This record gives sequence, C-alpha cells and structure tokens, in this order.
Amino acid sequence: MADLQPNIKEFNEITAVIFAQLYVSFPADLKLEPAEIAKVLGVSETEKLPSGRAFNEIFAHTLARLIREGFVDSYGDYPRERCVLTTRAMTVMNVIPPNLRQPIGSELREATRDGSSTASKKRMADLMGEFFGSLVGSMWKSIGNG
Repeated sequence: MADLQPNIKEFNEITAVIFAQLYVSFPADLKLEPAEIAKVLGVSETEKLPSGRAFNEIFAHTLARLIREGFVDSYGDYPRERCVLTTRAMTVMNVIPPNLRQPIGSELREATRDGSSTASKKRMADLMGEFFGSLVGSMWKSIGNG
C-alpha cells in the first residue's frame, strides 16, 4: 500500500478502532471514549498527530464524518454517546473478502488489540481499505443490476 497522507492515515486508524469497538458491542449502543481510542493507538488525547492536528480534533471530525456518511448512528446528546454501527456498516463488516480469513469486523477487532504498534496501524489502514473497497464494489454491483 502506498504511503497515505497523514490526515488520511489518522482517519483510517481512528475509524478502525471505532468500528472495532462498535462491532464488539453490536447491537448495544456504546459511548465512545476518545481517551480509550487514543490509548489503543498509543497517543494521548491532546497530542498533536503527524497531520499537525490534535487527536481530539481528528477524533471529533472522524466520528462526525462516519455519522454523516451513514456508517454510525448516534442517539445521545453528543455524537460520541450511544453509538451503534448502522446496517450498512454491519453488512460490509461481515463480508469476508478473498484475501481475509474472517469477516472484516473480526479482523479489525484483532488488529486493534495492539493498535499502537506500527504493524497494527498498517493492518488497520489495510482493513479500512478493504472496508471501503467492499462498500464501493457492492455499490457498483447494485448499480449494474439496477
């Protein structure tokens, strides 16, 4: 995989941890804790990341984007409260692409167990590529059949 821009890499890593946590808690909703997600990635909440932005800022924008794009629903007073994966996200998370041995969601859960290592971060980015690739592939397939 080619080197990604720091902002895209940070988005992928945070998304991977969010998806892994929500996959494990599904169908129950979950309050996403930025401190826990930062800890999985081996950073602090206020730490400036390679993009030049603080983790908390990237986390907030990442979660907002996932909600706007229909991957995460939030039912609380704040976006990070009472979050759950949407049916759209769960459909893709349960797909087993040809190069994986289990569903993407299970792979993400394993990759985030040691998320602070370079190898785990690369694995998370690769899995997010699989996730979005599967999503795009299924969209094109439905357009072709429609």
